Amino acid sequence: MVKGGSDMAGDAGGLAGAELRGVAEAALRSSETAIVIADEAIRLLWVNPAFLRMWGYARADEVLGRDGREFWSDAATAREVAEAIVRDGRWRGELMARRADGREAAVRACASVFKDRETGAARVVGTFEDVTELRTTQEHLLRAQRMAHVGYWSMHAASRRLEWSDETCRIFGVAPEVFPATFDAFLARVHPDDAERVGRALERLLASGTPVSAEYRVLRPDGEERVVHSEAAPATEGAGRPVEIRGVVQDVTLRVRLEEQLRQAQKMEAIGSLAGGIAHDFNNILTVILSLGTEAAEALPRGSAVRADLEEIVSAASRASGLTRQILSFARKQVSDPVDLDLNATVTGATKLVERLIGEHITVKLSLARAIPHVRADPRQLEQVLVNLAVNGRDAMPSGGMLAISTFALPPLGGTRQGRVELVVRDSGAGMDAETRARAFEPFFTTKGPGRGTGLGLAVVQGIVQQCGGTVSIESSPGRGTAVRIVLPASATAPASAQPSAAPERARVAAPAPGRTILLVEDEDPVRRVAA
Repeated sequence: MVKGGSDMAGDAGGLAGAELRGVAEAALRSSETAIVIADEAIRLLWVNPAFLRMWGYARADEVLGRDGREFWSDAATAREVAEAIVRDGRWRGELMARRADGREAAVRACASVFKDRETGAARVVGTFEDVTELRTTQEHLLRAQRMAHVGYWSMHAASRRLEWSDETCRIFGVAPEVFPATFDAFLARVHPDDAERVGRALERLLASGTPVSAEYRVLRPDGEERVVHSEAAPATEGAGRPVEIRGVVQDVTLRVRLEEQLRQAQKMEAIGSLAGGIAHDFNNILTVILSLGTEAAEALPRGSAVRADLEEIVSAASRASGLTRQILSFARKQVSDPVDLDLNATVTGATKLVERLIGEHITVKLSLARAIPHVRADPRQLEQVLVNLAVNGRDAMPSGGMLAISTFALPPLGGTRQGRVELVVRDSGAGMDAETRARAFEPFFTTKGPGRGTGLGLAVVQGIVQQCGGTVSIESSPGRGTAVRIVLPASATAPASAQPSAAPERARVAAPAPGRTILLVEDEDPVRRVAA
């Protein structure tokens, strides 16, 4: 037989050498661990039944005398392992075994070289454990971790060295082979506003052993910001202080963004309802001011100072009425009259108005695609979209610049046949930073000075576009201008006109015949009196 650090053929407990060998061989045969003994050339000299079962053979004579490297799937790896065993006297690792029926199995192997006491020949003793099921389970777990964006990590309490799983490295955007796995390197990847809080939480865990749960932001090397949720618990030896922290980390960026979008939508809905109600009541007041102011001004002679004052009041009330229309449009309480229209014609028709609004120091450039499909929208609302975007562009270019208005035909989205039309309004102004872009569509948010903006321009644009079933987005960076992209679905019906529709003509009401009565319905007393 072979020996290790002691003489395996020596006496033990009063047994003779032959008896000991018999007991040892019986134990090896009955072992559930696959065991093999080979010579220095790795030819198999002896195997136990567990080895035959693992490799799928019925009898020992089917394998004895064969080269041990034949039983592995990768011949090159098997040769390297055999050389390492002979050179180093031991080897431990995992290999893929090739069974008798051709199937593969993951095997954890351990081999050592001993010297036979009687013959002096070198013998290799190998033990094997089938870990195929374990590896399959681990692969499924790793796949589940990747799908759920959940990674595993641990930290040694004394050295503060970290161990990160591959998914943890992916979440943080670092390569395992180059990342310095230290506590300080981890904190360097945490957002500066969250790093102190996260560091204190882990220090408390080390001091008290109380598990912690935290949500914080991390900064990847490419500058991308992600939000993660981490759970950590201590691992202790006996009743002492934690010797290790073990935890999981999950990328929850998508969930956080969706929650923020939901909160924003709820806030917009609440503001819209409030603003719509206020605007409706305010519009009734303005109706009285406009009507009575106009009548009073017309009753006075031209050149009268009082008439001039009244006309100024009427002008201010008219501007206020335009503001209430924007608020009602934002709140989606403005009556919409959608028709099938040619977007190019609408843009062309609104160009003169836009040029008058933005001034001669800004050049308007049109680039309109040919043969784009019609869209279904209220032409007055689309003109309002163009005006709002043009005014924003003007304010971003106080020293002059270029306002480019373009249209494009876009292909249908996957799974649909409905085409799309894109409207892009681009200015060469100051641009926006990321924080401003994130708030650009918020109602009443403005970067303009006092008295220069209501903060409703882009909010109204978004409301109109969404009412048309479209989407609106902003591309901008400081010093590089701003582009507002609006995508509208093509109309599913034939266009009513290739030109933008004018405001609906007032219905002609015939004068009542003698003896007839006109019923006037209005719930506001001042408005009813003016209308009467």
